[in-house]
Amino acid sequence: MITLRQFEIFVAVVKYGSFRRCSEELGLSQVVVGEHIRFLEERLGAPLFERRPGAAAKLTVAGERAYLRAIDILGSIADLIDEISEPRRDKRRTVTVALPAYLMGRLQNLLDRFANSHPMINLNIDFSEHAVIDIVRKVERREIDIGLFFAIDDSVAPRSIHIGSEPLSIFVAPSFPWAQRGVVSAAELANEMVIQLPEGSPIRQLVDQALDAVCSAKRLHRLDTEDFGLILTSVMSGKGYGCMFKAGIYSTGLSTNLVEVALDPPLPVPQIRLAARSAAFQDPLLNGLIESVVAVIQ
Repeated sequence: MITLRQFEIFVAVVKYGSFRRCSEELGLSQVVVGEHIRFLEERLGAPLFERRPGAAAKLTVAGERAYLRAIDILGSIADLIDEISEPRRDKRRTVTVALPAYLMGRLQNLLDRFANSHPMINLNIDFSEHAVIDIVRKVERREIDIGLFFAIDDSVAPRSIHIGSEPLSIFVAPSFPWAQRGVVSAAELANEMVIQLPEGSPIRQLVDQALDAVCSAKRLHRLDTEDFGLILTSVMSGKGYGCMFKAGIYSTGLSTNLVEVALDPPLPVPQIRLAARSAAFQDPLLNGLIESVVAVIQ
C-alpha cells in the first residue's frame, strides 16, 4: 500500500537534495528514509532515484513523473484541510507572491493596498530570479501562492494562464549603423555585438529564446554583465545592440538616447503568465488578489 508518509518523505528527499539531508531535517534515521523510498519504489514498480554513492539524489524519468504527481496529491490534501477547517478572522496568514522585479512598478500600488486592507496577512513578495520550472514547482508545493513570469509560450508551464504581453525590441545608439535604416534583417543579429545579462538569468533565457526564434545562427560577439546600467551605457555608446523590453525603455525616457530597430522577421512577443494552484481560485482572498493582478497587467 502507498501511504501519504511515503509521498511526504519522497518529496522531502527531492527538496533537500539527499537522503542524509532529508533525514536530518525530518529527524529520522537514513535507514527509515531509505525504507520508505524502497517501499514506494516497490509499489510503483520503478526506481525513483539514480543510485550513485556520494552523489546528490537525482530523479529518474519515472521519479520525475512520480514527484509531480506526489506534490499534486499532497497539495490537494492541504487544500482540502484549508477548505474544510473552520476559518478564523484573527488567524494570521502568509501570502507569497513571486514576480520579476521588472513588474513591480505596475503592481506596487495594488500590493500595498492589499497589504493595508488585510492587516492579518503577511504579504511576502519574492523577487528571486526563479526559473519558470522552479516557480511552477514552488506553487505546487504551496511555497508560493501566486507566481508571475515571462514565457514565449505556454509549453514551459501548461497549467499557467496568459494574462498579458510584454514586447521585446532591438535598441541601438543613434550613431549605430542600424539606426539609419528602416528595417534590419534578423540574420544580421548574429554578426554584431549583443550586450545582455549573463547566462542563467531568467530574462536572459527569455531574450535568447526570442532571438533564437528569428535567427538560429550563433551570436559570436557578446558582452555579458549583471549590471543593467552598464548594458544601457554600452548600447548608448554604440558598442552593440540590446534586446530589451520596449515598455521599459519608453516609460523611463531612455528612448531619447536610443533608437528602436524594426526587425524582419519580428521578434515573438513574450507572454506574462500567472501560476497558482486550482484551490487558489476557490479561495476568496487569493482569487480576489489574482483578479486584481490580472486587471492591472492587462
